[in-house]
Amino acid sequence: MARGICPLAMQADQTVLSPSGRERALIDYAFIRHNLLTIDAALDFPAQQLVAHNGTVMVELEDVTGQFEVVKRARNRRLLARMFLSRRNEANWSKPASIYKVRPATGDNPLTFPAYICPYRDNETHSLTVRTDARVMLTGEMDGCTFGIGMPNTSGHVRVAHSNAQNLAQGTHWNPNFAPQRQAQTQNVTAQNAGDFRVEPDRYRVNAPDGTEFKAVVIGLSDGRNWRFYYQHQQVDGNALRNLMKLICLN
Repeated sequence: MARGICPLAMQADQTVLSPSGRERALIDYAFIRHNLLTIDAALDFPAQQLVAHNGTVMVELEDVTGQFEVVKRARNRRLLARMFLSRRNEANWSKPASIYKVRPATGDNPLTFPAYICPYRDNETHSLTVRTDARVMLTGEMDGCTFGIGMPNTSGHVRVAHSNAQNLAQGTHWNPNFAPQRQAQTQNVTAQNAGDFRVEPDRYRVNAPDGTEFKAVVIGLSDGRNWRFYYQHQQVDGNALRNLMKLICLN
C-alpha cells in the first residue's frame, strides 16, 4: 500500500460535506485531502456543558477562507512529476484551496455533527477512547505537542492522547533544546496506552521557511468499524498563509 494512503480513504460509504448545504455534515478523507482545517480554541479543552454523556461534542464547520491572504494545497506530485512539469513554477505544484474552522455547534446551523475531541492544555497530557458514537475525532492544532494513538481493542475502540510539556524545554531562544520536552511527551502518551503510533514534533516542525512555521492538524475518521488517523501538515504564517503541504496517514 502506498505511503500515506489508508484503507478508509477508499471507503464508498462516507459522505462528503457539502458546506452550502444539502448533505449531512461529515468530514471524510476526500474532504480533508482537498480542504484545510483549523480548530477553534473553544475546542482545545471543551467546556463540560458541550460534552455529551457519550463523550462526543456537537461541532460545525465555518468557511474562513476569506480571513487569509493565501490558502492553497499541494497538487498530486507524483502525477505532476510524470508530466515533467518544472518545479520552479509554483503554480504547477499547488492550487487554491478552502479552509474551514471546526467550532462548537450553534443552535441555528443544521449542518452539525458529533465528534470526539481529545482535550489539550499547556503542560498537560489528556486522553480519551474513541468508540462508535461519532465518526470524526479532532484535537487542538499542534506546534510542538505530541499526539499518540493506541492499538484498537476487539471492539475497534482506540485510545488517543495529546501531550504538551513545553515547560521542560531548555536552552535559549537562539539555541533551544527541545529534547527533554519531546522525550517527556512521548513517555506521556505511551503511559496512556496511546503510544503505538505518534505524531511528534520531529516529524512536522523541522525546516520551516523563514517567517513561517509548520503545524499538524490531527483528524481521526471511522467507517463505523475501524478508526484511521491522519494529520494535515500545514505551513502557517498568521493570516497571510495556510498551505496544506501533505495529508499523512498514521496507522
